[in-house]
Amino acid sequence: MVCCLNPDCQKPENPDRTNFCQRCGTKLVPMLRNRYRVTQLLSAEGGFGRTYLAEDTDKLNERCVVKQLAPQQQGTGALNKAVQLFQEEARQLQHLGENTQIPALYAYFEEEGRLYIVQQFIEGQNLLQELEQQGPFSEPKILELLEDLLPVLKFIHKQPVIHRDIKPQNIMRRRRDGRLVLIDFGVSKQLSATVMAKPGTRLGSFGYAALEQMEGGLAYPATDLYGLGATCFHLLTGIHPWELWTRQGYSWVKDWRQHLPHPVSQKLGQVLDKLLAIDIQERYQSVEAVSQDLAEQTLTVSKIGRGDYRTISEAIQNAPVGTRILVQPGIYHEGIIIDKPLEIIGDGASADIVVESTESACILMKTDYAIVRNFTLRGRAALKGNEYNAVDIPQGQLILEDCDITSDSQQCIRIQGVTANPTIRRCKIHDGKSAGVLIVRNGQGIVEDCDIFSNTGAGVAIVQGSKPTIRRCKIHDGNNCGVFVWENGQGIVENCDIFGNAYAGVVIKKRSNPAIRQCKIHDGKEGGVFVVENGQGTVEDCDIFGNALPGVKISEGSNPTIRRCQIHDGKQSGVWVYENGQGTVENCDIFGNALAGVTIQQGGNPTICQCKIHDGKTNGVMVWENGQGTVENCDIFGNALAGVQIKQGSNPTIRRCQIHDGKEGVGVVVLENGQGTVEDCDIFGNGDSGVEISEGSNPTIRRCKIHDGKDTGVVVYENGQGTIEDCDIFGNAYSGVQIKQGSNPTIRRCTIHDGKTAGVFVDENGQGTVEDCDIFGNALSGVQIKQGGNPTIRQCKIHDGKSAGVVVLENGQGTVEDCDIFGNALAGVQITQGGNPTIRRCKINRNGYEAVRVRYNGGGTVENCDLTGNSRGAWFIDWFLRVQRSDNKE
Repeated sequence: MVCCLNPDCQKPENPDRTNFCQRCGTKLVPMLRNRYRVTQLLSAEGGFGRTYLAEDTDKLNERCVVKQLAPQQQGTGALNKAVQLFQEEARQLQHLGENTQIPALYAYFEEEGRLYIVQQFIEGQNLLQELEQQGPFSEPKILELLEDLLPVLKFIHKQPVIHRDIKPQNIMRRRRDGRLVLIDFGVSKQLSATVMAKPGTRLGSFGYAALEQMEGGLAYPATDLYGLGATCFHLLTGIHPWELWTRQGYSWVKDWRQHLPHPVSQKLGQVLDKLLAIDIQERYQSVEAVSQDLAEQTLTVSKIGRGDYRTISEAIQNAPVGTRILVQPGIYHEGIIIDKPLEIIGDGASADIVVESTESACILMKTDYAIVRNFTLRGRAALKGNEYNAVDIPQGQLILEDCDITSDSQQCIRIQGVTANPTIRRCKIHDGKSAGVLIVRNGQGIVEDCDIFSNTGAGVAIVQGSKPTIRRCKIHDGNNCGVFVWENGQGIVENCDIFGNAYAGVVIKKRSNPAIRQCKIHDGKEGGVFVVENGQGTVEDCDIFGNALPGVKISEGSNPTIRRCQIHDGKQSGVWVYENGQGTVENCDIFGNALAGVTIQQGGNPTICQCKIHDGKTNGVMVWENGQGTVENCDIFGNALAGVQIKQGSNPTIRRCQIHDGKEGVGVVVLENGQGTVEDCDIFGNGDSGVEISEGSNPTIRRCKIHDGKDTGVVVYENGQGTIEDCDIFGNAYSGVQIKQGSNPTIRRCTIHDGKTAGVFVDENGQGTVEDCDIFGNALSGVQIKQGGNPTIRQCKIHDGKSAGVVVLENGQGTVEDCDIFGNALAGVQITQGGNPTIRRCKINRNGYEAVRVRYNGGGTVENCDLTGNSRGAWFIDWFLRVQRSDNKE
């Protein structure tokens, strides 16, 4: 994709290798500065420029953001001023980008009369998107936001730079580490005010802009702090400040608390009051003042008596609400009950600050909000014959960060109950006697950037309606599954690396319905993703590989959606659906698996659509043991055996697929009483036949192109049946259709042409009906019947072959009736070597030899036929042969 850089173009995206914009006609610029390939419009900002997504070709196509500034011509002086401001602002941005929470500046330049800056692209989502997905923020999350963002504002205000547009859309949560990044520093906004707008024009966004900014265009550090307060209000309530401003003006800030879904603490309320003050003189004047009001009282705990208390429990008991407790290195043999909002921080290396408990949980959360950071937590209850979780969270919003957590008797962390909603971040959670993290009884919470390993039970277990978010975690080398979701569990597991677990990477069962997205699920000792016992869920954009059993297993009535995944290089099937499993597998790339790419059996009935299924070590799709299902719009190629195999009573629908270039096998093989429908498929270039039907199988092959195979187009043998209709069969190395060994298919309304041997070949007691077909241009006969073959060929056109039209030899029989046989290089019909067919009501004209040639013990009946117009007349019959002839036109 290449974008038009005309700032007035209404549809700038154009296909690659386009020279002029398809919408506005502007000549396209393939790369700015011969380096930046602009691919997508991100936002349009009026008549002075736009923001685009681009690729930096000097950095292996790393994504970046290109901001274009194209001010309207208002005289040379105005344009010069715009260039001057652009250069000054770019220098500011270059310095601001030294902060890791501000996008780095890569370049600024002018090209073809337009000004550009190039900045770092931040992978993640903004806080408005987060609000829309997850709902209003909790107080702990707002406090985290302030803790993360205030240092950034302090940094820019010291430059001095005023952002002017603080709002949720301009605060990104960076995907790789969860940190907040402040974007959009207003080059375009400053230029628009200076070059395009009148003096005093408001800058900023309605609802977030302070009074002085709206009325006079003035901006100070206190102005950004008002925007920060309005942002906190929006995130706490889900209500856009503009909605209230349009009804009440600025008076809404006086009673903002009435819109809260839940009360906030007195301290946070007081901070928001001052951030939202209408009069700038009553508002915070600096970031430092905000941080000071948010700071807590501090107590110190020292095991050796160098602090305020010797035990953490004693400090908690005596600490006022909101106190920060600093814990110095030592081993603290106690269980901590947190019964008031506090911040408890390990003051040193976490390995040196150990809380070890044998009589209770290391941490029991019994308040609405707390922070615990930088500890080693050892649950040692088994030493005393007890069973406790290392961390037990039955309520509240505990923020647990940078801890090393183990348990010798129960879970490392248990989150239980509808009021439990913690954030577990950057923790090592390992060697639990049961699960690493258990979320139960409608628990919630966020577990992010954690290393979860070597637990006896699941790394993460989500049960009984719980709905957490698990993101950016490593979940590995457990003695059970990586993630276990059951009993109506829900939640989101995203951007995780799940590997090396003794059972499956992810197990979903008993009506659970999680979303598993953008995860790597690999090298499991058994499988990748197992959805069993009526499990549901969505697995999307995942890389599933190298598992010992199937990459994805669906069984027992389960009905998940597997979407946009790579499922590859497994030791068994890529996808295995059995025991009445259902589900949808769509837009997946399934390849390199040791068994079939997709296996369906035992009543499995999935929908496999728009997938690539290729380069497997056996079949592409295998349906057996009464499997069903629909496989549609798939590209199935390069597999070692069949592209599709159907057997043992199975009855799938294969439609609109490309099935091609199998290494040695057949395109579609149906055997052992298989059934099914194969329709509207393109079957070509396979190492063996295009379609094989055998052993009593009875499929329907409809509206398919079957061509350019290394063997026969369609072969029906060993009592195979089936219907092949409305197909185009051509260019195969052997016959277009071969019927043998007692088989009895129906071939109707097909074109069978330009094969390297016969069009239709019936031998070894084959039977069948070939009707309403157009058979032409084949290298040998149009139809050949031999060795007891006894088909019915009716209402067909058999013409322009390189040999005879119909050849019956070696005791072949059959009936050829109501056919038009013409233009063949040799005889229209040739009967030899004991052949004994019935030819009736046929037109046999304009052939290169006789209409009918009978030699070498040939016989048969020719009746009611038109035998005129052939090059050598109507007949050539050896003198000693007897052919029954009646009512023919000669």
